[in-house]
Amino acid sequence: MFGFVLSVAFLSPMGMAQQVMNPDPGILASPVNSKTAVRFSRHVLPENHFVYPLVFRVATKGKQQMKTAPLLTDGRTVYIPLSEMKNLIHAIVRFVPMPAETEHHETFSPWELYYFSRDMEVEVIYSQGAALGQIGHKNICQVLAHINQSIKTPYPRWEFERFRVLQGCVVRDFDSDKYVW
Repeated sequence: MFGFVLSVAFLSPMGMAQQVMNPDPGILASPVNSKTAVRFSRHVLPENHFVYPLVFRVATKGKQQMKTAPLLTDGRTVYIPLSEMKNLIHAIVRFVPMPAETEHHETFSPWELYYFSRDMEVEVIYSQGAALGQIGHKNICQVLAHINQSIKTPYPRWEFERFRVLQGCVVRDFDSDKYVW
């Protein structure tokens, strides 16, 4: 069962995403470890292009794993170091309202089961629970730009920037051919 927490996200007059109020962090205050995972997903109307959900997991097999992004049942999976997962979670807690949470072990549902939505869903899974939030469609590019700063490893950062471009965001200096095999 999900508990709900009131959260508010807004844009400043300059159009910049502001810090979100997650007043009772609950599961969001859980320790980040190798079982922590994050998924960004948004399926717009069928006449637009389809973008697979982007999943971040902690790399447990070393640096080579951070140069891959396999398509698994929960989405396109990118691996990052534990330190970057901690930074990613910190950015999500800071910029994404996460009003729904559970204290039960959770897994991501298969990406094929997603419904169409203009907003972006953000899911964070910990070893003992999960949190779910949304980024409103008008704020997606601004919020993702802030979150992008938490990813430093080159290939995972490129995958996240590619995901942003596929969402219709402008990513300055993005080279779409940099990691094309």
